[in-house]
Amino acid sequence: MRSERLKRRFLSPSPRIDGVPEPEELGFVPRASVRWLGPRGLAVTGYQVFLSGIFSRYADKREMQAALKDPQIIDRSGTGELWFDWLADTGDGFDASYATAALLAEPELILPVAQGEPPSVPTERGRLLVLGGDLAYPAANPDQYRDRMIGPYRAALPALPEGQDVPTMIAVAGNHDWYDGLTSFLRLYCRGLDIGGWRTEQSRSYFTLKLPHRWWLLGIDVVLDEFIDVPQLEYFKDVVEHHMQPGDRVIVTLHQPSWMFGGLTSDAEANRLAVTNLEDFEREVLHPTGVQNVLTIAGDIHHYNRYEREDGVQTRITSGSGSAFLYPTHNIPKQVRWKDVDGVHAYERRAVYPSDKTSKRLRWRILLSPFLNPSFIFFVGALYLVFAIMLADALTDPGQGLFDTMRNLDIADVRETAISSAGMVILFLILLVGFIGFANCKRLGDRIVAGVVHASIQLEGLIWVSWFVARIAPERDTVIFALKNAVLDVKIHEFALVYAVVVVLLGGLVGSYIYTMYLFVMQTFFKRHPTHSYSAFRWEHHRNFLRLHIDDEGVLTIYPIGVRRVPRRWRYVPSSEREPWQRWFEPVDRPIEPFLVEPPLRFDVETEPRTVGTSATIV
Repeated sequence: MRSERLKRRFLSPSPRIDGVPEPEELGFVPRASVRWLGPRGLAVTGYQVFLSGIFSRYADKREMQAALKDPQIIDRSGTGELWFDWLADTGDGFDASYATAALLAEPELILPVAQGEPPSVPTERGRLLVLGGDLAYPAANPDQYRDRMIGPYRAALPALPEGQDVPTMIAVAGNHDWYDGLTSFLRLYCRGLDIGGWRTEQSRSYFTLKLPHRWWLLGIDVVLDEFIDVPQLEYFKDVVEHHMQPGDRVIVTLHQPSWMFGGLTSDAEANRLAVTNLEDFEREVLHPTGVQNVLTIAGDIHHYNRYEREDGVQTRITSGSGSAFLYPTHNIPKQVRWKDVDGVHAYERRAVYPSDKTSKRLRWRILLSPFLNPSFIFFVGALYLVFAIMLADALTDPGQGLFDTMRNLDIADVRETAISSAGMVILFLILLVGFIGFANCKRLGDRIVAGVVHASIQLEGLIWVSWFVARIAPERDTVIFALKNAVLDVKIHEFALVYAVVVVLLGGLVGSYIYTMYLFVMQTFFKRHPTHSYSAFRWEHHRNFLRLHIDDEGVLTIYPIGVRRVPRRWRYVPSSEREPWQRWFEPVDRPIEPFLVEPPLRFDVETEPRTVGTSATIV
């Protein structure tokens, strides 16, 4: 029984759902979380990143959008109060995606101020759902959008009861949405389609929302590694100059939390151009007209954090854990500095979820990464086999058995032969260049050291695996390698296949664990490779989204909502057992239990943020 549970947990290709109908009837395929170390996933993502770079330079669809349809201001200011929600980085595994979608779909959530306490804080479903990008992983295409985003959201809120207003779903584009040049994003969100009980309304990948009591929400698209496009910049200048008044309060939403980039240890996230884009937007668009930039919200970094300016007049929140893998919180700085329009200011870190302690404890799961990505083991094992064949050719004279040769050599002899073989040296140099390029270090010297150490240990693992497998082989010769006419001639006898299989399995385990230990050491002692190390173990828990409320007096309150653990097993509810507006799946193993990760944040007319209620325990 225990072995069956382990098999389902580590090798199951799809979520565990009881009674689920065929995909043709359901309309989508519930998918497991992305195996980021899987060779297929790496290849597809790399290819799409390459293509998105081409689009960013030669076919930027933000500029093309200007020729298609005029942007509009979406007006939701006609009511005295307004509830709306923010969610980012969804569209990964079904368990986490559906759990957060189900909470967003509930007409009302009564929340405890901390996990385990009685519910006491009532909130309502938002009339607006603002999505912060990265809506389909690992790369945007129609299948991924259907299975990882549209399907779960339709299942969570299939329709609205008669007489209820249909909430609006609106989105800013993330980098994964750009991996097909924004094609799928525009077709899905810019055509007025219904996604279950939500309805899309925007016309471009950026937008303006007019909210009650002189509040505004601007959704900007600054994802590409290029300067912000001119049509978008002119659009927002026109909105601010001709539709806003001095003193109006503005919430800026975007995909990337640029204010954090200068303080992150990961060089991959430290995108200077993204910083410049947001600085320019705040200086050129918002500042000249006298509007108040009270709050900035972003996703992309997969956890919750809140930074507050030293004088309390500006708050910046990252909430990017809709369903994607967790990003460590203990890696982010206690303080960041940002160039506001009135000078450089310090922003203090006020809250994170999960806590630093929990984040550090979770990094031990990095060591489980090979088992959570089993295809990675076989991918590395195949590389080890190629190296083993090259090493065997360098060791074995024509007509002499490899295994007999290995029995007469100790490991030092094998190592000496390996480093003196031209073919092995070339392969090692290729490996070395790759690991130096992969090393997540800002200084070139550190990258070289990390790459050399990693490549050397992998080479040592290859030598030991090849030597060990040959030493334990049967007495009789089974494989002979020889070079004839510059072509590798492999003479295989009855045990050759067994030899190859053992090298792949053992080499895959050794090589993948060397890689895993490299990530663990770099993350634990140097805080490097946060994305690589935490994406490898595919953590689906510690979800977060924001619920926002503008009351009758114009006070904005933010409720940061978290889910400690999401269900891992579900039951499909047949249509005969539910109303048309009720959700399709119910959890079996545990309920979905939302709570406030910190007390609500209140922004009054003086725009000074402060918490209300009792202190929350962050777990």
